[in-house]
Amino acid sequence: MERHSNLKLDPLAMLYLAGQWRELVNLTSDINFKDSDGNHCYRIAALMQLGKYKKVKNELRSSKCILQGNRNRLLRVLASGVFCSISKSLMTLQYMSEARRSCDRSLDVLGLPTVPDLVKELRFQEQRRQLGLPHIEMYSGSRDCKLDISSSLAKLRKLRPDLVSLVVASAEYNYEIGNYSESLKEWQEVAALMPDGMPSEYYARSKKAYVANKGFSSYRKNSELTKGDVDKYAILEWLHTSLNPSFYLEIGVQRGKSLEIARCEAVGVDPMPILDKALSGNVTLIESTSDAFFESHAYELKEKDVDLIFIDGMHLFEYVLRDFINAESVSNENTVIVIDDIFPCNSDQAARARATKVWTGDVWKIYDTLKRYRKDLNLVAVDAYPTGLLCISGLKCNEYNLKSSYESIVSEYKDVDSVPKEYLERAGAITGRESDVFKELARLFGKLKTNS
Repeated sequence: MERHSNLKLDPLAMLYLAGQWRELVNLTSDINFKDSDGNHCYRIAALMQLGKYKKVKNELRSSKCILQGNRNRLLRVLASGVFCSISKSLMTLQYMSEARRSCDRSLDVLGLPTVPDLVKELRFQEQRRQLGLPHIEMYSGSRDCKLDISSSLAKLRKLRPDLVSLVVASAEYNYEIGNYSESLKEWQEVAALMPDGMPSEYYARSKKAYVANKGFSSYRKNSELTKGDVDKYAILEWLHTSLNPSFYLEIGVQRGKSLEIARCEAVGVDPMPILDKALSGNVTLIESTSDAFFESHAYELKEKDVDLIFIDGMHLFEYVLRDFINAESVSNENTVIVIDDIFPCNSDQAARARATKVWTGDVWKIYDTLKRYRKDLNLVAVDAYPTGLLCISGLKCNEYNLKSSYESIVSEYKDVDSVPKEYLERAGAITGRESDVFKELARLFGKLKTNS
């Protein structure tokens, strides 16, 4: 096993070694480098990789760094860039072994103490990402490294907490060292930093952390508290039986437990499904983000009678708001939309940054939003186990108020972290024994299509 305890990396050097060109340039855009500051070489090299040749020329003219003891470093860094560019060319031609060797060579020419395999791997994978190529299994040797890269990443993230690629790098690093729960938290942080939607490739990498993770270490005694009078799957079963839908749509499938309840034609959408068993023949599983799915299939869905829709996707407000807007656009007068996780059991579970196994995120905000902006809807909250359900009817497929106000609504709720007492206490929700809950639901949905 390699020893690298004496290799010290400052934040800018870490960004450079990991191949985070755009982030390095952004981070140094306001820095007035001294002529003797060798870190300016890293910025120049990053600009070269981004094709900003005019800017490189101007900075070299205005800087005396190459005349002040950094000429050799600059030459090494530029030579490194040549090998990195060769590596990327080989990647596009699918010569992976040669590409990896060239990428490694791009670090070897720097003349540093032995660069850990994990750092080489981070650079290799980052160049693939920048080219739009899928992530591939990391070189096994990188798993044996014991370099504390996390401290450098932490410093960088403190400087620029909004840089997605830094969180991605940290998530990848934590996965490779076996810290799966932290990796999963960071992938979900990536989703929060990308409010317009996280790409499918990131979901695929998040899935690996999810599968490997064995749980979270809750930091408060009651963080994993759950409650509810009737299990949510029993309520979904009742809705399928009573509404007798012609077509069922599910956003967020995960293990498939709720999707297997469907007896009609059904479609489940999830960018990272983890099925416990094979689905029945009436069900079609589409591995996609919900945004991409609706963009591609909205017209087809409008041709069907989508009578029941279950939303249990990403547990972040802006995601579930988009899911509801898109779901309503394919609804009919009989459609019922059900949204999961509207009632966190405590504030820990409602945090946007996940720290608990039982995690609702800030989904409660969709209930609050619909009460305020869509008073025309029939909203029925249920004290379902474990984190509540919201059943919605009276939908209008041509309603555009939420869509036109989407940005302002998301902005309005952006800094709202405190969960109102009414949602923590499940005020106004249908509660009681299973038979009583079903009786009340039947009364409320009596005018909808049923099989009775």
